[in-house]
Amino acid sequence: MALEQNVPFRRYGATTGELRRYIKDEYDKVYEVTSLSPQLSRLKDEGAVEFRDGKWKRTEPKKSLKEEYSRNLGLDAPKK
Repeated sequence: MALEQNVPFRRYGATTGELRRYIKDEYDKVYEVTSLSPQLSRLKDEGAVEFRDGKWKRTEPKKSLKEEYSRNLGLDAPKK
């Protein structure tokens, strides 16, 4: 998802706020922190992302975060 598609996010990670803005801009959907945080925590528990230095970072290249988020958040495709 955003951690895979956005080049700076892939390299440096992203804060929760940056992820929310990306989803809003790319998918025209607004997710409150209370909706997004549980998903990020679950992905962290699964080992797909890590939270370090205040940013979420991709850890496991085998799984597609885009597929995971699309399934869990009901996102189809970017509006662009």
